[in-house]
Amino acid sequence: ATHGTLNTQTETGKFYDVIGMTGAKFRGKNVILTSSNPFVFTGLEVDRVGPDHYVVYHGTITTCQLPNPKWEYRARKIDVTVGADAKIYPADFLLHNIPLFYFPYAEHSIDNLGRQTGFLLPNIGQSSQKGTIVGDAFYWAINPSADMTLGAEYFSQRGWAEHADFRAKPNDQSTIDFRYFGVSDRENQGGEEARLQAVTQLPWGVRAVADVDYLNSFIFREAFAESFTQAINSEVKSVAFLTKS
Repeated sequence: ATHGTLNTQTETGKFYDVIGMTGAKFRGKNVILTSSNPFVFTGLEVDRVGPDHYVVYHGTITTCQLPNPKWEYRARKIDVTVGADAKIYPADFLLHNIPLFYFPYAEHSIDNLGRQTGFLLPNIGQSSQKGTIVGDAFYWAINPSADMTLGAEYFSQRGWAEHADFRAKPNDQSTIDFRYFGVSDRENQGGEEARLQAVTQLPWGVRAVADVDYLNSFIFREAFAESFTQAINSEVKSVAFLTKS
């Protein structure tokens, strides 16, 4: 800060023209992360209302390096609780200094887990095949070993699309990955595809593996595949097996 005041007994104070960082500590030339999600903030004024509680006025927050961050939130007020979250209101989301979204209220997680349940940033785009694309998704941090994402998109020329992703690692020898994508297409090229990949170690030294791919329409894959290689692949394979060495 350019200047400020600090009460050493109550550990409160006010600072001006601030650049700060939370979630990291400097030891000599080394930076040690104290959070899996550190961020940098700036503010014309910053009130320290407690040991781990700051209120930033007319400032920004980002996880990118300054002075030219790739993205940032710019807000009139940011309520920061170290180890928990940053409450931002109201906020403009900027990408390469270009305003993209306005949020009356937003939260940025700065907890030690680095994962938090909530809505993701909206998805807006344009496609020659799909038209205007508008969508959003909800992320659910089920527990430290599992999470899920549920979302939907609207294609102005085609219709609605839904997608889901579930990931889990129940233990150090087991993984589960399930993905679903479907489209209700107005041009009769809709369909759905679901894929499950799982592996686990059973008792008596038995290893179980499954790679199941369900596709109900090859036309659907041709119309909505994201890559050329996938679009021309006319074969769908599913396999499951047990092995014991």
